[in-house]
Amino acid sequence: MIADLLKFELKYHFGQISFKVAAILFLLLGYFCAVKGGFGSDEVHKNSPYVITNIMALLSLCSIFSATLFSANVALRDSMHKMEAVVFTTSIKKLPYFGIRLSGLIIAVFSLLLLAALGIYIGSFFINKNQLGTFHLYYYLQPILIFALPNVLFSAGILFCTAIQTKSVRAIYVVGALLYIFYMLASILGDSPLLATSVNKAGSADILPVLLDPFALASFFGETRTWTIPQRNCQLFPFEGTFLINRILWTSFTSLIIVISYRLFDFRLAQQQQLKVK
Repeated sequence: MIADLLKFELKYHFGQISFKVAAILFLLLGYFCAVKGGFGSDEVHKNSPYVITNIMALLSLCSIFSATLFSANVALRDSMHKMEAVVFTTSIKKLPYFGIRLSGLIIAVFSLLLLAALGIYIGSFFINKNQLGTFHLYYYLQPILIFALPNVLFSAGILFCTAIQTKSVRAIYVVGALLYIFYMLASILGDSPLLATSVNKAGSADILPVLLDPFALASFFGETRTWTIPQRNCQLFPFEGTFLINRILWTSFTSLIIVISYRLFDFRLAQQQQLKVK
């Protein structure tokens, strides 16, 4: 039954017009960033791990907007189509219900970044061969796993908790906007290496902006700022040190928020409200 409910949840997300439009947009963003993006000098390969990671890390920031939109769709579905009332007629418990809803949202948002990676790969066929290096699948897999996935977990997790606690589309949009605004303000005030005007250099003693960046962009730009051409063409971003701490810190924080939201979510009350509507 759980597999069927998850299948239904994904079918709902993938069938939305908003998802289809977002899917095309992310695919095109990946393509044009690969073909037209200026990520490094002319000596840096267009399909190098540095360029691919750069694109995936930046596009993962857009997961805030897609997660906001998809979370709003979930809230609207509950109020407009009374889908919870259907679910509550089954023997499903609180944990599977919560987990399926969360998993469906995360998979939907994460699939957009997979399409962006596909767009980058497709774009490599439209680039002069002199600007390309050797293709390696792990050049794509590594940034997907260490940037895209944790960043989707953060943005989708926060917005899902907002949706399931408030059932308010307005609250979801407000939280989504505030996440992006606060992130940019923190980057400016913290002199994050994400910004071109930042004075922070790789290896700087001030690691606070790096640790407090939930999307780890500060870590990437601060570390790679001094990389040589050979490093940018062949070296994967190291999953260690401050960057590793950052990933553990924000994944743990997201997990804590989700656990708290689960504890606060009154499944029995929601069930009673839906049954009254019937």
